[in-house]
Amino acid sequence: MSINNINSNSVNDSREKDTRRSKIQKLFITELFRQGQVELTLPTGLTLEVGVTHENQEGDLEICDDYCWVIASQEKRTVSIDPYTFGLRFSEKSNCMIYEQDIIDYKGEQTKVFDVI
Repeated sequence: MSINNINSNSVNDSREKDTRRSKIQKLFITELFRQGQVELTLPTGLTLEVGVTHENQEGDLEICDDYCWVIASQEKRTVSIDPYTFGLRFSEKSNCMIYEQDIIDYKGEQTKVFDVI
């Protein structure tokens, strides 16, 4: 196999992955706005919920195109984030430890990190 064939195959594989990724994203977003939320269970048992619903003034949930939330959960641990808040929920155990530290991220910015172990 020549180097030109390898490069051609690599480019084709990359384009195919991009096309597949684009199709999956389009299907996901379409379903998200049709249903208001989508729940995925990943192979490790991690559940990922993504929603575009928000409570209106009457207390009813409505689909919003400018609001999104994400919840990831596994066993008795949950992480949630939306444009206004982020949260951790976990079943407190006697051997549970919470680590807080300040780090410099890959962009050189000061970042606060919380780890629950």
